[in-house]
Amino acid sequence: MPTRNAPLPLRESFKCSGDQLDAMLQFAQERGLEEQPFSSVVLEWGRVVTLARSLKLIRDDSPH
Repeated sequence: MPTRNAPLPLRESFKCSGDQLDAMLQFAQERGLEEQPFSSVVLEWGRVVTLARSLKLIRDDSPH
């Protein structure tokens, strides 16, 4: 268990499924974002998913 000031492991820093994390990591790799802060990757991934859902390219209940 991390101490109060120790950073949390990536999977514990926010709530998501393993499939969602895998999708975000693949998204970052495909777009050359590996060196960006993970919070930036999550933000950009969220924008793309929101757009895809609004265009009905993915279902609302999909893990992405």
